[in-house]
Amino acid sequence: MLPWPTSRWCLRCMPSHCSWVSAVRCCLPYCLICSYGPLLPFDKWPGVDRLKAVLADTKKLLDTVDFIGVSNYARAPANPQPSDLEGSTAKLLAEFKAMGINLDPYFLLSSGRSGSKAFIWNEYGLGGGISSCGDTPGKDAKIGLFPWLGVTSSYNQKLDPFKQSAAAKAYLIKYYDSALKVLQSGGVKYRVDGAYLWNVGSWDVQGIHPSSSVWNTSIEQGDWPVRNGFAVAEVIQAIKSHNQNM
Repeated sequence: MLPWPTSRWCLRCMPSHCSWVSAVRCCLPYCLICSYGPLLPFDKWPGVDRLKAVLADTKKLLDTVDFIGVSNYARAPANPQPSDLEGSTAKLLAEFKAMGINLDPYFLLSSGRSGSKAFIWNEYGLGGGISSCGDTPGKDAKIGLFPWLGVTSSYNQKLDPFKQSAAAKAYLIKYYDSALKVLQSGGVKYRVDGAYLWNVGSWDVQGIHPSSSVWNTSIEQGDWPVRNGFAVAEVIQAIKSHNQNM
């Protein structure tokens, strides 16, 4: 796993809505958006000497693998478009390029897909949170700025961002719609061959994992299946339709 080759932001740079700043010492010591800061030159990466020592072997490994994956928690604006869902891919390829490894011939569609390697979103999801402590549901499109954040406890309706906020739910549906369009087409700018969804906590909008389910049938769930906690019916149906058409 590569260290974060990006600039690190101090606590003063945190967004004003980060209510967890006072508790940050027990959570993440850096700003929420530090991993999406400017890409630093390779020589300035943390642990660069250790990385240089294995760079030749890394290149050999990449030449032999059948596929490469990225954890695709892509930041997106208030009105997410398919191209926004490729941000993590762009950053990954830029990081490899900074190391002297050019993967564009494999995954940049304009190159003609000259390579035979598959590219996978080995993690994908939108958690609907705005705190790295995993206890603060978002209420609007700001959840698109931090898709890797969500609610990490067992299901609690009061902490369900998609139950508590119609705006957050609407954004979730748009976010997934954009992702499914990318997957349906095989990529906008960058090749993608498949995706694995992160189905734990509030990322589990299919209601699959026991840790994010509701087992108390006395709890009123509205349009959510009572045993499927964070499940969002519209997203479930969209995924099913996508899979049936592939």
